[in-house]
Amino acid sequence: TGANQIVQLDGSSRLPAVDGSQLTNLPGASRTTVTTDSSGTNSTMSNPAAGTLEDIYLVSNGASAVTITLPTVTGNAGYKVQIKRLGTANVTVSPASGNLDGGANKVLTLQYMSITLTTDGTNWWII
Repeated sequence: TGANQIVQLDGSSRLPAVDGSQLTNLPGASRTTVTTDSSGTNSTMSNPAAGTLEDIYLVSNGASAVTITLPTVTGNAGYKVQIKRLGTANVTVSPASGNLDGGANKVLTLQYMSITLTTDGTNWWII
């Protein structure tokens, strides 16, 4: 709830159900975007649109080892991204700016391995 707002219980002391479509109308919020990258080549993730809180990036790289470069972190504090390897070759995750959990790169070495990252506006952190 925001300033000057209250939570109201229904007559049974329960929170009332809400229509899920109302969640898309929250100010400044957007739905999670799921992107599947089947290019089998190195890729750079796009900077998130204003208000984007989270993205999921599926890397269907087949037998080609690829590097996925994270978006620039400046101004995106709190943004979260999940990257999942679907192919049989390694996926290297690399920051476009700052560090990734104190280092430069992380490698997804197993098929179906994933990594969840967030940014503080300067660096990327594994969570």
